[in-house]
Amino acid sequence: MVNKFLQNGRYEKKSYSAQVKLKPDNQLFVEATCSPVPHPDGSLAGVVVVIKDITGLKKIEYLKSQFVSMVSHELKAPLAAVYGYLKILSDPAIQISENQKIGFISRSLLRLDSLLKMINDLLDISKIEMKNVNRNIEELKIEEIINSVIELFNLEIKKKNIKVEIHSS
Repeated sequence: MVNKFLQNGRYEKKSYSAQVKLKPDNQLFVEATCSPVPHPDGSLAGVVVVIKDITGLKKIEYLKSQFVSMVSHELKAPLAAVYGYLKILSDPAIQISENQKIGFISRSLLRLDSLLKMINDLLDISKIEMKNVNRNIEELKIEEIINSVIELFNLEIKKKNIKVEIHSS
């Protein structure tokens, strides 16, 4: 970047920046910014380089990227399931019983309910970051949650012939 200024007889009145990884595994990132320093007559007197450690920012950027990827996957799964159920229900060529219809609709509602809860959790995270929320801690019944998850994945469990056993005390 310094050579952009030194090799050129003329220089532009603008700065150049670059981010550089100096250590592997995201241990050290720096941002270097080069700016021209003019003589009073307008010729180039030199170049000033400012180097800033941006490792913390890069780590946050990486974590946010991982978070977005994970959230995208978690949002996609229930939407894909509901989409599949709706395709089955709307296809006149597929003959299904009334009980199957009710099952598809109830599974879709479960998936959409979990999707809404997830979106509300994401909104809560946003509010927490803006420091605008009070969290209510409530008691949960783990057996109900486990049964709900098993019901949610019931089709996949049956397709893959998986046996699920729950032991609680």
